[in-house]
Amino acid sequence: MSPTPEPKSNRTDAPGVYRRGSRYAYTYRVDGRQRWGSAATFDEARRARRQAQADADRGELYVGDQIAFGTFATQWIATYQGRTANGFRESTRRSYEQMLRDRLIPYFDRRRLKLADIRPRDVKAFVMWLLEEEDPRSPGRRLAKSTIRQHVAVLRALLGDAMEEGLIRSNPAAGVRVSVPEGDGTGRALTEEKQAMSIKQLQAVLAEIPPEWRLFFEVLAQTGLRIGEAIELRWGRDVIFGAEPYAYGVD
Repeated sequence: MSPTPEPKSNRTDAPGVYRRGSRYAYTYRVDGRQRWGSAATFDEARRARRQAQADADRGELYVGDQIAFGTFATQWIATYQGRTANGFRESTRRSYEQMLRDRLIPYFDRRRLKLADIRPRDVKAFVMWLLEEEDPRSPGRRLAKSTIRQHVAVLRALLGDAMEEGLIRSNPAAGVRVSVPEGDGTGRALTEEKQAMSIKQLQAVLAEIPPEWRLFFEVLAQTGLRIGEAIELRWGRDVIFGAEPYAYGVD
C-alpha cells in the first residue's frame, strides 16, 4: 500500500496562514528560523500565529509548541506518579498506557496535533469520535460511558501535567463536559442507576465494623468522601464532622 500523500498547503488571505486539507497551518519565526504550527480553523490559525510570533519576539515561546502529542504521552506515562498524595498503582499505569496506545495517541498524532495545538474544541472532537467507536469486547456495541470518561480522564491528567511543566498555558480538557447518550438507538445499554443505602441498611453495615473503624466509616457516610480523600483528613481544632457522633444509632 502506498503512503497517503501529504495535504497540499494553499495560501489564504492572511499572511503566513495556509489551508492544509481540513486544517490550517501557520508560520512564525524564532531567531530567524521559520517554524510551523497548526489549528483547526482559519481564525484560530491567525490568532495562534500572532500569539506565537509575540511569544518568540519576547523570548517566551513555549517548548510545547514543537512537541508531538504522542512523544509527550509516551514519556509521561512512563514516569507518571498520579495527581493525588496517594500515588499511582502499576495496574492503573498499564490501563492508562493501553488507552494511550489504542486511541489517544493514534487520534491526535494522525491529525498532526502538537501538544500545544490542542484546544477545547479538539478535546470535544475526540469525545465525539469516541462516541462512535465500537467496543472490541462487545461486537455491535459502542464504547461504554465509563470507558469514554476514563479516556477523557487520562487526557485531562496528561494535559494537566504538561501545564504544570510549563509546556502549555492551560489545560484544554479541564472544562470539557462529557455527555454520553445511552439507550435505544445509541449502541449502548442504559447504565443502572446507583442506589444509596437506606438508614437501616447503613446501620446494619456499621454494626459489623470494628469499633475502632466505625467513626471513619461514619465520616464516609455523612460526607460522601472517597476512601482516598478521607484517609488524607487530619484532626484540627475547627473541624467538626457532625453534631452527633454515632448518629445512626449503632451504639
